[in-house]
Amino acid sequence: MELNEQIKKIITRLSRGIEITERPFASIAGEFGITEKELIEIINNLISDKKIRRFGAVLKHRSIGYNANGMCVFEVTRDSADKFAAYLSGFKQVSHCYERATAPEWPYNIYAMAHFKTRHECEIFAAEAADKFNIKNYKILFSIRELKKENMVYFK
Repeated sequence: MELNEQIKKIITRLSRGIEITERPFASIAGEFGITEKELIEIINNLISDKKIRRFGAVLKHRSIGYNANGMCVFEVTRDSADKFAAYLSGFKQVSHCYERATAPEWPYNIYAMAHFKTRHECEIFAAEAADKFNIKNYKILFSIRELKKENMVYFK
């Protein structure tokens, strides 16, 4: 699907959030002078073409009691990095997981943002994951406060 101006405007509109209503796409479609069915077809095509990677709700985790938010970083061997990342990604408490380059003073290459109600729960999670894959070196960087939380805007 070509990203013409209307499609870019639809993507921008979707990134601003969707109202919680019985038929949220109907009102958005009306903004563009198309039918709800046409908008849903456009969204499905964008997903199929991998132009939209994911489509889902964003929770403000602190407001629902998840105050122990830790970036769990692990030093993982290259040959087990993909398998370990897939394992971590399978947990509902992990909002994102990715691999990063290491540095001489910072050997951690797998990062997983985990959300728990208590620090202890997060610590147990990281320790058990590390133990399962025989990982000896890991840390948890707990969030002190949230400084920014907004959707990415790709087109102006």
